[in-house]
Amino acid sequence: MRFTLQTSLCLIFFALLWTSCSKKAIEPIVDPVEPEEPAPPLPEEPDSSYYVFGMTKSQTRFKIEKGVESNNLNDEEVEQYFANRRQFFQPTEILITKDSTFITKSNLTEKYKSVWKNDDKELYILTGIDGTEKLLGKLTEDKLLQIDVAFSRQIQSSGSRSLVVLDQDYSSNPFDKSLHLGKTGNSAYGVAEVLLYKEKETK
Repeated sequence: MRFTLQTSLCLIFFALLWTSCSKKAIEPIVDPVEPEEPAPPLPEEPDSSYYVFGMTKSQTRFKIEKGVESNNLNDEEVEQYFANRRQFFQPTEILITKDSTFITKSNLTEKYKSVWKNDDKELYILTGIDGTEKLLGKLTEDKLLQIDVAFSRQIQSSGSRSLVVLDQDYSSNPFDKSLHLGKTGNSAYGVAEVLLYKEKETK
């Protein structure tokens, strides 16, 4: 009876020892986890410039009738030919970022690729498929953005036919006078305006 008890105790001891070793053998080894470094912040975009319409600095009028230049384009003619187009084409707000310019007119916003030149005093927009550079505006000594806009109504007559061309552009010259001077069938009316925009702080 004593032999059986001793034998049982030995068997229980070896069983516990084997179980303990087995548990230790199958426990996974976990490597310490190092905290991840935070991602570097994205580079900040340069501050954009936001301009709002301030005033019309000047207005120049052009008139050619039946090939002869005249200087008497009156207020009624300006109102008749250009009132609506001046209202819709004249920019109300201009936002300039690093490489783009957003021009808001009435309820329409146009986007152009753009670049500053001449010591960041002249702003050029890229137009057309080939990206032709066109001067949009200049910064004045008072840090105002000055933009030239031009409107024209041109009539070319030949016999019983007449072609009427309406145009508007960022320019100080509404039309090419050489196309109409000396041609009795041609007439052209134009207005060129210098607009000033003041910078507004953006939040």
